[in-house]
Amino acid sequence: MQALGQELSGERKGEIAVADSAASGDAKMTGGPRKLTVTLLPMTATDLGEVDAIERDLFPSPWPRKAFLRALKSRDTRFFTAFESGTVVGYAGMRLGDSAHILNIAVHRDYRRRKIGSQMLALLLDLAVRHGARCVTLEVRSSNTTAQSIYRKFGFAPVAVRKGYYAREKESAIVMAKEIGKWAASERPRATEQRALDPGV
Repeated sequence: MQALGQELSGERKGEIAVADSAASGDAKMTGGPRKLTVTLLPMTATDLGEVDAIERDLFPSPWPRKAFLRALKSRDTRFFTAFESGTVVGYAGMRLGDSAHILNIAVHRDYRRRKIGSQMLALLLDLAVRHGARCVTLEVRSSNTTAQSIYRKFGFAPVAVRKGYYAREKESAIVMAKEIGKWAASERPRATEQRALDPGV
């Protein structure tokens, strides 16, 4: 199982960079920032300037812009951008199929712990359901316990370990999977977010 970024560019494999759970760190102790409801729309080439800035800030081996451009042109992938007051605050991507695969979810470090990652994950899962996927998989760094916790809350479970998956950092990946179909309505995006889904689905 290979992330689109590696297939397209030989660069970073798909991963998640979020910290939006109030249980992670001092946000819980102080009350922390509240959930920020963002606008989720299909990613376009005009978003890539801000997307690229977030990508390079968060990841040691960022996707080059051309990898995102190729992903946007692919029939099998969907990428979405999260906006707050016109500013890009995150993005997420998925490869569709019988076994859908989350390529990446990233949240701007200034907007973490606001449930933005969870909103994007819910959108991706809804999209997978609408396209008839039977399960959703992903790889996450073994050290990224915050992301693992978020995935578990959405019903993902670890199924394998890929040693040295992130070769540049010599770090293993935990493969997580979720069987889907009909899932709780409370997990799904609100009607106002449905415009981010494929119009024809």
